[in-house]
Amino acid sequence: MRVFIRDAGGMKVEAWVEDWIPGTSDFQVVSKAKCIVMGKKCLIDTLDTPVKFQKKGYATAIVKELQKYFDEVAPIGIVPSAVSFWAKFNMTDALGPEDYDETTTL
Repeated sequence: MRVFIRDAGGMKVEAWVEDWIPGTSDFQVVSKAKCIVMGKKCLIDTLDTPVKFQKKGYATAIVKELQKYFDEVAPIGIVPSAVSFWAKFNMTDALGPEDYDETTTL
């Protein structure tokens, strides 16, 4: 597993994990994040891991790598299905809870 972080310009950072997947001929992106940076603070706007790669530590690796470079790392826009993931880092939505109802598309 390899974790990468790159400056995307304009206060933005992208991070991703590549891993060798059996049956393939090269490393494959298995999780990725888009972040907003303000000084030494990193707000994770999106963190996406396809279902087939979940529960393998890929998203966790991204968060831990970001924590090496920033004094504060926090998620924004947490969807209900991700609350337990962020809870293991003792993190909540840096912008406060969002209102979701049955018409909200996730």
